[in-house]
Amino acid sequence: MRALAVVLLVGCGRVGFSARDGTSDAANDATADGTSDAARVTAKRQHGVGFDATLTTNVTLPQAVLPGSALVVFSLSQQQPVMKIGDSLGQAWQPAGVSVSGMTGSKVNAWFVCDAQPGAETVSVSQSFDNGPIHVAVYEVTGAATTGCIDQQGQNVVTAPTIDQAVTTAGALARDGEIVLAGFGAWFDVVSYATATGDEVVATARPTGASPMGDTLASVVSTRPAGTQTVRVTADHATYYAACLVTVR
Repeated sequence: MRALAVVLLVGCGRVGFSARDGTSDAANDATADGTSDAARVTAKRQHGVGFDATLTTNVTLPQAVLPGSALVVFSLSQQQPVMKIGDSLGQAWQPAGVSVSGMTGSKVNAWFVCDAQPGAETVSVSQSFDNGPIHVAVYEVTGAATTGCIDQQGQNVVTAPTIDQAVTTAGALARDGEIVLAGFGAWFDVVSYATATGDEVVATARPTGASPMGDTLASVVSTRPAGTQTVRVTADHATYYAACLVTVR
């Protein structure tokens, strides 16, 4: 029987350092080409998703990563194994929050890298023991600050099944036009999601004949103005969920 305690491990707030060189937040006002903070335009360039019922899931992005991009990764696992991330380019990954549903044991992790190394990229997420598939979503965001690219984070879990799922930033977005990315880990095999106008949702595929009690990872990307922001999705049926959110500035 699943445990009835709800656990939320929070890593919220402004990330005020570079994933590569520890630069302070006050200096984080340029992209790889020197564009000023006010002139930058962030945009999602590409994404890749996948899952594997083994110790490791590999996701290859369809195009080579551009110099100076930010990368954001969400993973969903079961029963709280220790999760690790690596890739084919040797990126300097940093954690960006973890959210655990004590009702189901579903665990959503988030990672990021600023000023990514360019080239063909395969991201690998592994778990400390084999306890079901790992779902993974990988995003490339262009126009991001090369240091301090993550502005806000947020986490959420629920204690009762619901079709309405949401996660809110811990603080206000610093500038208009930030890319907001959220990963929702749902139990009971959610197949489809509806989102607000302008939001894009991508769900990891599930194999034909998958268990009706299987997990699904849905990731959402949107462009939002400055201020506190909430990402919402509506699942096709009520379920428990855990969620992590990051914003790229």
